[in-house]
Amino acid sequence: MGIPTATEYSVALKRQAIYGKAQCLTKAAAAKAGQEYARALLQCQRMDVQRQNLERWVDGIHEEQAKFDEQSAAFFDRLLSIKTFVVIQLRNYINSYTYFSLRKSAVLLDMNKSLLELQMVREEFYHLNIP
Repeated sequence: MGIPTATEYSVALKRQAIYGKAQCLTKAAAAKAGQEYARALLQCQRMDVQRQNLERWVDGIHEEQAKFDEQSAAFFDRLLSIKTFVVIQLRNYINSYTYFSLRKSAVLLDMNKSLLELQMVREEFYHLNIP
């Protein structure tokens, strides 16, 4: 009828399962990529608004303490936003390293580190030998 042997049927069934898993993983990866793209777009828009605000504030600097405090808070918010983005990306690299090497990474991330220290962490990560 449609199936010559049970062995061929078993092979076809296993092949179908593998293709189904691959399709599910591809859809999940596409959804994640779409979410990351949307997050990146929103972050770019937010950064543009912040940049415009900071440029306006820098152009009109006066010696008023309130404006100084507001500018300090804006710069600090910008710094935290950049550090968060860097730490998220480094966390993704560490997770990829852990997944592919099947061992825990020696790189430790901490949001309290300065951007220079996070850059050193990034350099450490790039010098790791991934099998």
